[in-house]
Amino acid sequence: MAAYNCEEDFITRTREIVNGNPQGNEVTMLLNCMLGLLVFPQEKYLKPIEKGSGSDEIRDVIRHLRNAVSHGRFDMESEDGKQITHIKFYDCPKKKPKERNFEEKFSVEELKTFLLEFSKSYVK
Repeated sequence: MAAYNCEEDFITRTREIVNGNPQGNEVTMLLNCMLGLLVFPQEKYLKPIEKGSGSDEIRDVIRHLRNAVSHGRFDMESEDGKQITHIKFYDCPKKKPKERNFEEKFSVEELKTFLLEFSKSYVK
C-alpha cells in the first residue's frame, strides 16, 4: 500500500475548488478558510485582542492554530477510513521541530463552529 501524501492531496483538492468543483472537498475548503481567518488578518485583528480576563489563553490558542495551519502542522483523521472526521493541529517551538508545545484535536464540525464564532470578533 502506498503512503498517503497529505500535502499532495491538499493541493489537488484545492485546485479542484479553484476550478469550481467544491463537492467532496469540504475539509480542504475549511482549511483554506482557516488560513484566511487566522493568517491573513493577524496584524490588524489578532494583536489588539485585549489582555487579561482569559484572553491570553485565547490569544495563545489562536497563535498556535495560526502557526499550525501556516506551517502544515496538522494531521487529518478518519473514523471510517473514507471521510475525514477530525483534524489534529500541533505547534513546535522555534528551532525545535521535534518538540510539540501545542496539540489540539477538533472534529470537522467543532472546527467549523470555532471558526464561525471566532470570525465574529472581526466583523460583527
